[in-house]
Amino acid sequence: MVLSSFWWIHLLIFFTAFSASLIAIPLAARKFKDAGLKGVNLHSKSREVLPESLGLIIGMITIIIIILTSFLLGQLISLIYTIVMSATIALVLGFADDVLSIRWRYKILIPFIASIPLILNYTGSTTVEIPFIGVIELGLIYTLILIPLITVYMANSINIYAGVNLLEVGQVIVLTGVIIFIGVVTGSVLALHMAIPFLGCCLALAWFNKYPARVFVGNSFTYFSGMFLVSVALLANMEKLFILCTFPQLVNFLYSLKDFTGKTLRHRVPRYNVSTGLLEDSGNHTLLNLIIKLRGPMSEKKLSSILILIQLLNAIIVLAGWSLIVYI
Repeated sequence: MVLSSFWWIHLLIFFTAFSASLIAIPLAARKFKDAGLKGVNLHSKSREVLPESLGLIIGMITIIIIILTSFLLGQLISLIYTIVMSATIALVLGFADDVLSIRWRYKILIPFIASIPLILNYTGSTTVEIPFIGVIELGLIYTLILIPLITVYMANSINIYAGVNLLEVGQVIVLTGVIIFIGVVTGSVLALHMAIPFLGCCLALAWFNKYPARVFVGNSFTYFSGMFLVSVALLANMEKLFILCTFPQLVNFLYSLKDFTGKTLRHRVPRYNVSTGLLEDSGNHTLLNLIIKLRGPMSEKKLSSILILIQLLNAIIVLAGWSLIVYI
């Protein structure tokens, strides 16, 4: 049975994931807050305490739905379980970071550990095309060095590109849409099977995380999302195109390097001005602060909207260029 031939199955899986998340998030939020999994909203006058680590619920629902529907793609079962294994490792370690506040020097190991199943099961292309040089076959260098580096970049780039309501979830929704678009165009059944339930879960989470947020997603969400998306992209053989759609993450990652040369603050978010209710540049090297430096103080909602729009425009430009080159 070919899943991509039955659009109604896609819709059923999507709405199941969306509905399950919509129900589970508020229930889990109360339990998490009572258990001490909570954080202060730094960008509000009241500085209310909100439940944190709701990414754990999103990861669990995504994984459960994928496993329960994996019988539809029996021929791809090993690839599905490889992605699930890598994403689960990242989810558990991300949740551990939420609870234990792991130092940055050790966080770098989280994606390395989670990438092991990918390295063992990767069977895609190991070539890269360099302008003016041509196609180079990297072989084991690609598998043993580049794949771990790609996973480290992807997981950490989403994790550090955060700090305002909806930004983490918004960028992940755009990138998940990228995978679905490429999957539809190329006929990648694996990409559609993995990304559609995850999109449903993320849209439900966005409802609770949009400004003013009622929950925080936590590092469990950012690490899980980064590892999940890059695992799907790698095993669906679309990683090179997918990485191009993460240009805002790359800019933020490179711009942030200066902050990691010394003692790194856990929160490098813009500074909230209590008297104006606007966000101001805090001096940290993030794309969030750079936008404020260029445009001036602004509301949290406006800053989040600008950053998500940049993500969307970048994805549209990359995918439009790819479509013109390949199909016209």
